[in-house]
Amino acid sequence: MTTRPIWAVAALVMRPDDGRILAINRPGAPDDLAMLGGHVDEGETPEEAVVRECREEASIEVDPACLEWLYDREDVSVGLVVRCFFVGRWTGAPESREPGLVVRWARAGELTTPASTFRRWVAMALFAAGFPFRLEDG
Repeated sequence: MTTRPIWAVAALVMRPDDGRILAINRPGAPDDLAMLGGHVDEGETPEEAVVRECREEASIEVDPACLEWLYDREDVSVGLVVRCFFVGRWTGAPESREPGLVVRWARAGELTTPASTFRRWVAMALFAAGFPFRLEDG
């Protein structure tokens, strides 16, 4: 019997003026940065999920017509597929709507470990979106 994968989404939201990426720190993991995102709910498309997650986590409204698919990353060990989107246009001032969640603009170089998951995901997303980026970039 084949198990259907669990789907999740990630959003690469970048400021055009300085290239900073909208990142979140979840409660209980203050040193762990992540892109906006989460699970795709039953009956929801990945595009609808990324719009909802951006609204829920960072109070920004995303124009679904300006989403660009970047890549799908599958982790077969846990049966998870993450679809990453570049968010080309949004409105609103990013702020947390969830207790304990910190939303902030970050550069990959601000992180302390070059091998961090956030840096790898951001590098993959920027590469897929056509932006030059190396893990040592800040």
